[in-house]
Amino acid sequence: MSRIKNYKKNAPLKEKLKKEMLHHAGNFIHAIGPAFLSPFNKRESFNPGISVTMITKNDLWIKESLQSIVESVDEIVIIDSSDPEHSEYNKTVVSEVGKGKIVYKNIDVDIFNARKIAHGLATKEWILRWDGDMIAYDSGPNAFSELVSCLRKLGSKKSYYEVLFPVVTIANDLNSVSEEDYQIEAWAYSNSRKFNWTLRNVIGSSVYKAERLVFPFYYRKKYISTPFGIHLKYLLPANKLMIKGLQFKWMTPSVQEKYSGDYGKFFKEMAETASAVKYNGNSLPYSAGKYGEIPSIVKKYAGLSGEQIISNKLSEYNEYITRSKINSA
Repeated sequence: MSRIKNYKKNAPLKEKLKKEMLHHAGNFIHAIGPAFLSPFNKRESFNPGISVTMITKNDLWIKESLQSIVESVDEIVIIDSSDPEHSEYNKTVVSEVGKGKIVYKNIDVDIFNARKIAHGLATKEWILRWDGDMIAYDSGPNAFSELVSCLRKLGSKKSYYEVLFPVVTIANDLNSVSEEDYQIEAWAYSNSRKFNWTLRNVIGSSVYKAERLVFPFYYRKKYISTPFGIHLKYLLPANKLMIKGLQFKWMTPSVQEKYSGDYGKFFKEMAETASAVKYNGNSLPYSAGKYGEIPSIVKKYAGLSGEQIISNKLSEYNEYITRSKINSA
């Protein structure tokens, strides 16, 4: 009895014992878990390797995005719902930098259905979700190759995983990040045909919806604190930034009902009337020590203002369009 009283009074000892019990309990569950779940988590048959899925609509950074990852992965599935002119640009980019690894589909569908189509086409054991305006780091501990190495090692194991890691959200230029700085999601996960898809509220909005992948209960979470890329989602012309917002607005059930499910009609009408937008949030200074060295493929834009960066990118794009029209004449 006295020992029980002493145990209750001895808070540090109580906490230590509690942690020890939890440690052993966790080890026990971890040991029996795979055997208990074996009827459910037997790995489906996919080819070894990594499939990137990319959903794009009028992204200005798709060339740099692909160049930053194409050497490291085994397959890239692109679902492109861009305008006809921009789709021609994307096809040329794919042929120039694809190295025979890209499965390209030009389909005018919303993000929700584009994700499902892309996943259905992915043939490798890992899926890595990567946006057309994300650029991978290429040096130091942040190097994209480090992430790829981690996934390949996990791929040899029997369990299913969802791997969460951050990307750094760039704000107005390459010297600043948005106030939320890290965008942490399950960017990588074991491939499966048992995924379910649902809609979730966009952060900061009670109306707009975004696609959400619901993982089967036997998926194990793995957290990596290292960011492996930067997200240039705000370094776009105001009209293209507005288009991204419209994609999320379409996911709102009341909007789909209003347009009788006609995505093309909605987009055409809204793109003609919606106001252009730009990033107006607070920003923090970009720190190479905290986030990593800016990827070399976009370093030429360092030191430029956001307006200058966007102007340069638009000039590159417009020059291509002009050359294409001359060549096809």
